[in-house]
Formats: sequence, C-alpha cells, structure tokens
Amino acid sequence: MNICKKIHDYLNNLPDLCYIIIMIIFSYLIDNLMVLFANISNIDFSGPEFNMSPILMFILVGIIGPLVETYLFQVVLIYFLSKINYLNNHKILLIIVASIIFGILHSYSLLYIISTFLAGVILNYSYLIYKNKTLSSFVIVLSIHSIHNIINALLLIIFN
Repeated sequence: MNICKKIHDYLNNLPDLCYIIIMIIFSYLIDNLMVLFANISNIDFSGPEFNMSPILMFILVGIIGPLVETYLFQVVLIYFLSKINYLNNHKILLIIVASIIFGILHSYSLLYIISTFLAGVILNYSYLIYKNKTLSSFVIVLSIHSIHNIINALLLIIFN
C-alpha cells in the first residue's frame, strides 16, 4: 500500500472535528512555508487589502467569502468538472484542475496564487472525501475555509 493511500485512509477515517483541525493546521503549514519562502527570496506575497472595520472584515472573510467561494469553487465547479468523464475518473486531476482555477482567481501575486492553489487542494480534497459521508461536504469545507480566514483576519488585526 503506497503512502498516499495510507494518508487518504487515515484522513478518511478521522472524526469530523479532528479532520477539520488537521486540515486547518495543514493549511497554516502551507501558508507559513509560503511566507518564509517569500521572505527568504524577497518575493511579493501580498494578498487582498482590507481597509475596513475589523467587524466588517470578519463578516466578509469569515462568513460571506467562504460561503460564496465554497459554493462556487467546490459545489458548482466540481459538479461541472465532474461532467468531464476523464476528470471524474481521475479525482486527483479533478482536484488539481479545480485548485488551479481557485488559485488563478486569487491573483494578488504569484506566490498568493500558488498558496491559494495549495489551499484549494485541501478544500477540494475535503469536499470530495466528504461527498459520501453523513456530514455535508459543504459544511466541512466551509468550516475549514471560514476558520482559516478568521484566524488570518485576527493575525492581520493583531500584527498590523
């Protein structure tokens, strides 16, 4: 059994809350590696500017943004991409294509696109892994995305 299959089986059998926590931690590892790379390489890693009240920022990035993006980039996009038989039969490729689109539509900087692509891999994988479980895949992805964004917003407020 290869390592990817073992990881998939492990993640697939986790309780929902543990899965969400692990995916949030994983997303922060990716974010921190990207920030570290940007700092070492002196490359722009700028994202969106939030010149608004903290409450409005939390509503936008913690609720509205994840709601809209989860619906568009997981529910709708994966639905349409799944209609392409080749992608539907090759889930890894489906995840990659959906994640590329997710990343490109967050085109604040090249590193931000790459970071968002990697976040998209986590979100799209989570959506597909939960499609056949009792808890809604939409709820799982929305939870991961919202908590990730809320923590980022808190860090932005604290350190700016």
